[in-house]
Amino acid sequence: MEGGIRNVNVYYLYHNDGLERLKPLLIVEGEKVWNGAVKHRLSRNPMYYIFRGSLYAKLWKDKKGNLLYYIDNYSPPAFYNDEPEVLIADLQLQWGEDTMWRIGEEKVKFSIPIFNVVRRLDEQLWRPVAYILGKLYLDSSKGQEDQNVEQQ
Repeated sequence: MEGGIRNVNVYYLYHNDGLERLKPLLIVEGEKVWNGAVKHRLSRNPMYYIFRGSLYAKLWKDKKGNLLYYIDNYSPPAFYNDEPEVLIADLQLQWGEDTMWRIGEEKVKFSIPIFNVVRRLDEQLWRPVAYILGKLYLDSSKGQEDQNVEQQ
């Protein structure tokens, strides 16, 4: 849908699960790298974790496409036995307090100002959250392919 608006309901869900079965995730924006993880679940959308200091944010979509999130403290796991997934930041992604878009493409409007919520908790956490939300709600393959070509 060109230039349309997709509304996404956002829910804070107290979902304190264990940090097991995580695959490492690196979110790369130029020379900045954020550490995260992905929990792949059978026949369900993956859960994305972003770690910052002793804080982590968990983001995932439910079956209806709603955004669920949980934020808590953690003790970082020491070792992973998997090759990390790498998410190259979509530099064409733009966002406001409760919206996210790329020029000429569908705009996503969240039911709460999710970026402000995250920013109030940690000033450095909102950018990787935005890139994960872009991956969840916008077709980021186009922007990522262009960036991968530029980096090679």
